[in-house]
Amino acid sequence: AVPSMASCDGGTNISIFGNSFFLSSLIACKFGDVAIVPADFISRNQLSCTSPEVSSEIEDLMEASIQVSMNGVDFAPSSARFHFGPPIKLISIHPDRGHPGTQIAVNGTNFHSTYGTIVCIIGNNTIRAKVLSSTQLSCIAPPQEVE
Repeated sequence: AVPSMASCDGGTNISIFGNSFFLSSLIACKFGDVAIVPADFISRNQLSCTSPEVSSEIEDLMEASIQVSMNGVDFAPSSARFHFGPPIKLISIHPDRGHPGTQIAVNGTNFHSTYGTIVCIIGNNTIRAKVLSSTQLSCIAPPQEVE
């Protein structure tokens, strides 16, 4: 599964890779004992599903197996694992303005590098963040937009 980790808030698009998938209106992904969600057929080798919301009270990573069903009833055994993490919370940004190239410190909680790519969105620009710790990110201010 890609990505193999997402926030417990749910809503992350997950790609599932395997063999012999086929188009069906009953395709589903099962996340351990957490939830069964509908899946979309992408190709014979790929399905897509959206991670479900789980308790926002979790304080650490929670693991769940991912299983797939083509008929909505029978789920194939799988060694694929998925991890739910506590939600990211933003506390502060410093500085709150600056010139292109300014380093921006973003402070918060649950910045896990295993979430995959974490980004800063500044105006219409999406900038990859550097994860410094579970409580701090760094982004570089992009060039100014000219209108």
